[in-house]
Amino acid sequence: MNSIEDKNNELSLEKKSLSRRELLANTALIGAGLVVSNLAGAATPQNFNAAEIPKRNIRKNKSENVLIINAHQIYKGISAGRLNTTLVGVIQEEMEKFGCSVQHTAIEQGYNIDAEVQKHLWADLIILQSPVYWFNTPWIYKKYVDEVFTAAMLSGKFITGDGRTREDSSKQYGTGGTLQGKKYMVSLTWNAPEESFGDKNQRLFEGKTVDDVFVQNTANYKFCGVEILPSFSCHDVMKNPKIDADIARLRKQLSAIFTNA
Repeated sequence: MNSIEDKNNELSLEKKSLSRRELLANTALIGAGLVVSNLAGAATPQNFNAAEIPKRNIRKNKSENVLIINAHQIYKGISAGRLNTTLVGVIQEEMEKFGCSVQHTAIEQGYNIDAEVQKHLWADLIILQSPVYWFNTPWIYKKYVDEVFTAAMLSGKFITGDGRTREDSSKQYGTGGTLQGKKYMVSLTWNAPEESFGDKNQRLFEGKTVDDVFVQNTANYKFCGVEILPSFSCHDVMKNPKIDADIARLRKQLSAIFTNA
């Protein structure tokens, strides 16, 4: 097997070369729709178009605060999380190129709920890096969201309500957020191939995009007033991995967040 460390990409996964076989052994997960080792109406990742990133408050030459959340959950002998850890490193490198300040949360390593609320208030851009386990994030991420968002709700820091009022029937549900101006992006690793999305002839997703499938994830942030950016996905990482190409695409998409501003 060829090493996934291509000299042209100069990946810093480790000083030692990591073979595809080793990567898959460390990140594989059971199930047809699982992802190995980490969302409305955006293009599918391989067809990503920088023009589709909305005009942003994040500007060139302006320092921004970025929170990277690593949602990987280790399953011994199945998924060690090396791929997601590598992608977190790529994200940090790209953010630092634009002079951003970066904070991390690795959910599995533990977290303080109040500190996570403050990190969200500090951040201009929040990026979730996650594997897809059974068509969703690992359960530890759902627990994280329940705890952090509920604490923020009770203290009035993310929302003031659900947006509706008895005085004004035109107010819509989901418009009570207070985090306007912040952005959220999801980066995922899938076993599912790219062609299984956006094609009505595909039996499982029936034409849905990645962003359609993960709307329950991005809705948490949209409910709080956060703008949702196009998602990124590494597809088919079990049977047909293209890690170097995926990393190059990720760098391009992250760069477009700033250069398209």
